[in-house]
Amino acid sequence: MKFIKIDPKARTVEIVEAPSVADACEKHIAVAHKSDNTGLDHTILGPGFGMFVYEWGLLGDYGQSYFGLKYADGKQNLFAYTAILYFYDGAGNTITIPAKHADQIIATLKNILCFYADADAVESAIQRGEVIRPQTRVNGEVVWEWNR
Repeated sequence: MKFIKIDPKARTVEIVEAPSVADACEKHIAVAHKSDNTGLDHTILGPGFGMFVYEWGLLGDYGQSYFGLKYADGKQNLFAYTAILYFYDGAGNTITIPAKHADQIIATLKNILCFYADADAVESAIQRGEVIRPQTRVNGEVVWEWNR
């Protein structure tokens, strides 16, 4: 099956192949962070389109690279380390990236991605209002904010 790998350190977006999304995550995310697949976080990006990232990426050391995914309003959600994007059908089954759309999908992703070399670059983007500062809230109260 074909998946999309976002590598912020290399600043690349590419198609990768693996037997399953779990295998793609193991090869491109878990091994790089010496963790197992329980160290993954998941998000749905849109209908039929999801992403896995390293669960503790925003809590790690400050040597990693980052990427932001832009929303329609131009603001970005922040992610750290490598990500695997995948497609799924109406029944929730993982499907391979359609070959006839692969180039268009990659081009679209490149238009909504911003790469950041380090935490200082991210903080500057947050100060400019380009990136939404990641935070955790409990009962509406902020209990954690990225890089604070």
